[in-house]
Amino acid sequence: MDKHWNVRPNGRAWLDLVKKQWWTDTTATTDATGTARARVFKGDYELDLGTAKSQTSVNDATTVILKS
Repeated sequence: MDKHWNVRPNGRAWLDLVKKQWWTDTTATTDATGTARARVFKGDYELDLGTAKSQTSVNDATTVILKS
């Protein structure tokens, strides 16, 4: 940010990476076994499972498999 609170070019690049390229906002549907898969980035996630909310962390995997 500059002294007038304008985002500088390096700040725009960071925002683009974090909010667009690395941001995971996805919807998945369970299959007949109640399993849903989603490709995500490493990090902490809040999951909205329709009737309940849950939290999970992704350490090394790039695909999260949720089983109801």
